[in-house]
Amino acid sequence: MAQEYIAFGDRAFVDENFESAVKHYTQALELDPSAAVYEARANALIELEKYMEAVQDASKAIELDSNNAKAYLRKGTACFHLEEYETALQCFEQGQLLAPDMPKFRTWIRKCKAELDGEREDVGTAAAAAATKPAAPHTPVEAAAAAGPTAATAAAAAAATAPAPAALAPAADTAAAASSSTRALAPAAVEVCTSKYRHQWYQIGSKVVIDVYAKNLPKDAVAVQLTGDDDKLKVTIAAQPAAAGTSSSSQAEQQQQEQQQQQGDDDED
Repeated sequence: MAQEYIAFGDRAFVDENFESAVKHYTQALELDPSAAVYEARANALIELEKYMEAVQDASKAIELDSNNAKAYLRKGTACFHLEEYETALQCFEQGQLLAPDMPKFRTWIRKCKAELDGEREDVGTAAAAAATKPAAPHTPVEAAAAAGPTAATAAAAAAATAPAPAALAPAADTAAAASSSTRALAPAAVEVCTSKYRHQWYQIGSKVVIDVYAKNLPKDAVAVQLTGDDDKLKVTIAAQPAAAGTSSSSQAEQQQQEQQQQQGDDDED
C-alpha cells in the first residue's frame, strides 16, 4: 500500500502538482517511514518554498540513512534558500563525497562559496567604513572650527564672555555631582547581539534532534549543555571577535538562546 502512495506522489511531482505529491508521500510515511520517502517529500517541499519543513524531512532522511546523497542535496538546497550558507556548504560537500559523479553538488558548492565570500567582503567594508569615519566635534568651538574660521571666531568670543561657574556649590549639588560621577564610572551594560538565530527540532523514535542555525560562527563559539534533573537544553552562542576599528563595546557582544524540550512518555512523529 505504501508503494502505491509513493507512485502517486512521484506522478504528482512530475506533473508539478507538489501539494498532491506532499500529501501522497505523507500517506506513505504513515505506513512505512523510510529515508527515500522523506527525501522525496523534502524535494516537493522545496518546490513549494517550505524550506524549514524541507530541512526537517531531509534531516530525518539522513538520520535513517546517512549514505543517502540526495538527502544531503535536499537539506543543502533548503538551507541555501534560508541563507544558511555554511550549513548548506557542509551538506553539499558531504553529499559530494557520497556521490562524486553528481554535477549538482559542484554547482551548489560554487554558489555557497560565492555567497560566503560576498558576506565576508560586506563585513570587511563595514569595518573599514567604521574605522575611517571622522569623530564628531565635542565642543561648540570645535564644531565651529569644522564649519569655518568666521564661525570659530564667534564661538571663541562667546566662550570667553560666558560667566564663570560658581567657586562653591551647595552641599546637595556636590552630593548629586558625586553620585553622577559614580554612575559615569560604572561599567556599561553589555550590548546584546541582534543577529538572527533560528532553531528547529524533530523526533525519531526515542531520539530528539535539535538544529540551531547561526551565521559566520566558528564551532568553538557554540556551547551545548544538558542539565540533569529537568532535561533542560541550553545553547550558548558567543559573538564573534570584533573586526579591527570597531568599538570595545562591540567586542563584548554575546547572545544566549535557550531551547527547552521536556522528554515525557508521549511520542511525537
